Amino acid sequence: ADSTVEEARAGGLAWLRDAILATVRRLGLNNDMGVTLDEIRLDLQTQGHSATDLLQMERAVEDLSNEGHLYSTIDENHFQIAE
Repeated sequence: ADSTVEEARAGGLAWLRDAILATVRRLGLNNDMGVTLDEIRLDLQTQGHSATDLLQMERAVEDLSNEGHLYSTIDENHFQIAE
């Protein structure tokens, strides 16, 4: 059962991970403070991802951070793309 959960988090949420990275890349441009979780959520909603579960989004951001794709800036609520 654990492998199914991992697959769902990684594969099934690939679109969410991609959307989060694209959002942080765009909103974080020329923004040293980084992008907040609220800004990410609002941006996803304007892209039509209104059904995005907040917990799911936060988990995806955490995973991306743990994997080195994102890093926190001024606090644990602000993120910047690692490139």
